[in-house]
Parts: sequence; structure tokens; C-alpha cells
Amino acid sequence: MQVIEFIKSWLENRRKEYFENAELRAHLKRCELCNQKITDRTVVIYYELILALYEVYKYCGKNKIHEFNMKDIRHLLKRNEYARFGDLVRCGGLLYKPEPHKKGFFGLNMARTKEFFYGLRKIPLWFTLNQLTGEIIESHYVSIGEFPELKELLTKDGLYDPMPRVEAEKQTSLL
Repeated sequence: MQVIEFIKSWLENRRKEYFENAELRAHLKRCELCNQKITDRTVVIYYELILALYEVYKYCGKNKIHEFNMKDIRHLLKRNEYARFGDLVRCGGLLYKPEPHKKGFFGLNMARTKEFFYGLRKIPLWFTLNQLTGEIIESHYVSIGEFPELKELLTKDGLYDPMPRVEAEKQTSLL
């Protein structure tokens, strides 16, 4: 009986160490008990993902919706953007999960997204997650004007306009 209590106590203490000690998680990389990845994960929001968000924003505005299934917007996203779209849930409340346990179902906060594309709201360019708790440990917030590739797409009024790049790409493809 004492052995069982000792093991339970040891397991609970070890679990607390995993949750609280980032250096231990980085050193071990995987849980000694269940082999789950325990290293902290850094997520970077990249240019194409922001363009995909803009396409979804336009789609939702056109169709007068703000909640959708991923299959409804599949045609707007490339393979990588489709796989990483859920990372935007942690980006300043632009995207949310109306039903947390329903896979592939998202909502877009149209007002916050509009603020972001107008340069009034910042979102994290990158953030580090504790994979055990889902907590954001560290992050770096930027506005749309601070995304290097998107800076050239801002109009003189500071509004986001994806058309100049698209038209330039069309013109170069015709040459």
C-alpha cells in the first residue's frame, strides 16, 4: 500500500515539474511516462496565412456569415494555409471556436478582423505555447503594417489592399 502511495506521489510531483519547468521540458523533449511531446512549440504567423485570412474575411462579408466549416472555405486556402488556419485562434481574437469540441468549425470576429486590416489591432507575429497547458508563454505583437511583405500592400491611408501585388503577379506571368 505504501508503494502505491509513493508511486502516485512521485507521478504527481513529476507531472507538476513538467507543467512548471520549461527547461526540463526542453531537455527531456518527451514525457518519460507516456512519450507525449512536451517541448514548447513556437508558432509563426506568415504572409500567406494573413492573405488567406483576408480571403476568408471577404468571403464571410460577401455571404453575410461569420461562422463556417473548413470545408466551406477550402477553395480559398492552399494546403499549408488549410493546415495552419487553426493557429489563428490564438491571434488576438480574430478567429474563434464557437463550439470548442467541434472539429473544423470556426467563427471570424468580423469587427476585430476589420480593425486588424485597418491597422488598429495588433496580433502576435509569433508566440510560444506550453504544449501541456496550451498557455502562451511568450509572444511578439505587430500591426499589419509591420508585416514586412504586407507593408507594400497598404494604401496611403493605411488600409490593406491586396490588389497591387495580385495585379503585378498577373502582369509578370503574362510576360
